[in-house]
Amino acid sequence: MKKKLFLLLFIFILVNKVPAQWQNIWSSGSIDGTFASGWFSFEKSGDIWLSRLYTTDSVSFHVCSTGFSITPEYTYNFTAGEKAAGYQFYSLGYDLTGDGKVEFYTI
Repeated sequence: MKKKLFLLLFIFILVNKVPAQWQNIWSSGSIDGTFASGWFSFEKSGDIWLSRLYTTDSVSFHVCSTGFSITPEYTYNFTAGEKAAGYQFYSLGYDLTGDGKVEFYTI
């Protein structure tokens, strides 16, 4: 009895289309494996900070365009001294200049 029930259930699953449990809201090319990447609060809109994707490698730091884009909007190339210091950059998480964008600093 259990074998028949299992067989019927298996056939039912194969015959019927099961809709996806999610729908992608974006797709893009893959990010090169030599980059480190992530999301951070970059641009202030009213009282909230909007997140942007960033990528960085041994040469430069990129802030990507809004949304899910992997196209750099801002690029900073590390100097020889910054490379020698280990590419250390940081952000206080605040807009210090009043332009609505968070500032980054390198050591």
